[in-house]
Amino acid sequence: MNDTIYTPQQRSDIVQLYAAVRSNPPDKQSIIKVMANTYINGMTAQALLTAQPPAGQSSV
Repeated sequence: MNDTIYTPQQRSDIVQLYAAVRSNPPDKQSIIKVMANTYINGMTAQALLTAQPPAGQSSV
């Protein structure tokens, strides 16, 4: 299991995201959740792509 520790800003952002999803009609919430998940996955992928490789490893 990944024991991620979230910053106060991240916790605040997720509360706002949940509030935004809940403020929409139920028939629109699924697509909003998919869009949010896709955006978050993109941010994670971008972080991995731009991360510096550990010392001693080349970035090919």
